[in-house]
Amino acid sequence: RPGALQDFKRVVELNPRDQSIYVRLGKEMIEYKFYSEALDLFNKLIKANPKKADFFVERGVAKQNLGNINDAIVDYDIAMKLDTASDAAYYNRGSAKLALRDYDGALKDIDEAIKINKDDDEAFFTRATVRMAMKNYSGAIDDYNSTLYINLANTKVYAYRGLAESFLPDEFERANADFKEALRIDPKNEDVYNLRGQAKVNMKDIAGAIKDFNMAIELDPQDPSPYLHRGLTRVSTDKKSACADFNKAAGLGSKDAAEALKKYCQ
Repeated sequence: RPGALQDFKRVVELNPRDQSIYVRLGKEMIEYKFYSEALDLFNKLIKANPKKADFFVERGVAKQNLGNINDAIVDYDIAMKLDTASDAAYYNRGSAKLALRDYDGALKDIDEAIKINKDDDEAFFTRATVRMAMKNYSGAIDDYNSTLYINLANTKVYAYRGLAESFLPDEFERANADFKEALRIDPKNEDVYNLRGQAKVNMKDIAGAIKDFNMAIELDPQDPSPYLHRGLTRVSTDKKSACADFNKAAGLGSKDAAEALKKYCQ
């Protein structure tokens, strides 16, 4: 929030030599998506103190969110050289490799982050994401279980675990139970409907999947994902509508939808 950032800036003005306050300000900037401002701040902090691993990690996070993923990895590499026990450096480099679809590299880095810090629920959650991409659905379920064991408040896990379970016929009942719980917690969450739609495709409930994608779009018409998945669901039966979905999703920034347009609609 801009107000919160202004409060931090006033504190910085009162304590101009306290680097920890600058770091907190930079993290707030990242949390509220002021990535360019955070990048400028950490550039200055690194110039003043080039031996602090945390500065390079946070600058890497800012770069990664600005789309400069390879530059971010360079910063994470430097952070690891400065502090070989930085779980944040391993975790964020793993996240960057995940974004580049280097799944083996991502898995190796996040494994290391978890060895250093076994209490980071987001590390387990992200490793589950990597395992989903690698089609290791049982492994992903194990990581989602660990995420909830560490932090029961991480309620987004129910829907993602439900999606993983939908790939395993013996787990369909648990998948339905997880989605039911996710919607009990947040009945207007478009991500849950989108994920349940994908799960229903796996469970061969095509009509139910389309209904869920429609609901996800109604709740958030600016998210490209439900358009993409609705298009993929009906491309074999209603190509015209599917291509309209791909076109909409591509217009909202989905690279996968742009690829689907080339594959199915030209």
